[in-house]
Amino acid sequence: MEVNKEKIWFFLNVFFGKGEKASQVAEIVNNVYGANTVTTSYVQSWFHRFSLEVVEVDRLVSNHSIAQRLKIDHKIVVSPFSKVEFKKKLHVWVPHQLTPKCMMDRISISEALAKRNEIDQFLKRMVTEDIYCQQLDRLKPVVDQKCPELANGSVVVFHKDNTRPYPSVVTRKNLWEFGWKVLMFPPYSPDLVLRYYYLFLTFENFLGDKKLG
Repeated sequence: MEVNKEKIWFFLNVFFGKGEKASQVAEIVNNVYGANTVTTSYVQSWFHRFSLEVVEVDRLVSNHSIAQRLKIDHKIVVSPFSKVEFKKKLHVWVPHQLTPKCMMDRISISEALAKRNEIDQFLKRMVTEDIYCQQLDRLKPVVDQKCPELANGSVVVFHKDNTRPYPSVVTRKNLWEFGWKVLMFPPYSPDLVLRYYYLFLTFENFLGDKKLG
């Protein structure tokens, strides 16, 4: 049986949320999709990734609570954090040990942004993951209303970018709750950004009066 990796990922994510052991999950997956589809170490590696996503959502979460949720030794949870240089500072997970220069850069940038916002309230125009999720919440009923055939059984295939805030954990959770399938997107290519306006606008104008099909 040919197995879609996205299905396996979703399968593992569900059992991760239920707190199942990696060895048991590997056995279940192999029973469903065929022998040697996954190994226990493969499942554990994905569980580690999922635990890091838990930290991304809640920086106050402890490795003990993650271990308790997964029913594994907390030392196993600590390992991936140390590999990606996550450290606990004042009960909050932070990516790495900040150098004095990094701290001064953050202070100066924060002060500059605060002063800029006093003159031009740009913060109100920023699209954060919360705003983006609110936009998705407004989009869902519009899709259901204008495309009822999609709301009555067909799966909506959603095409999104890979730049933030589009791939955040909160956004993925929102789309998963909608039951929408996310179309795979190639890695973000910064070298194309400056050409967006010239390349795609010209292409759009070229195709504007043409009928395809």
